[in-house]
Amino acid sequence: MPPHVTNDAVIGGGVLAKDLTLVFSRTGAPGVSAIISQPPFR
Repeated sequence: MPPHVTNDAVIGGGVLAKDLTLVFSRTGAPGVSAIISQPPFR
């Protein structure tokens, strides 16, 4: 589960980031390498 912001003084709360825990097991080294070297966004 991704971390959640619970301090309303910082921001209103919510998920800070996508949970990437299982990315390597789904895509393997080639998938992780590809997204790092050629991201579809900038």
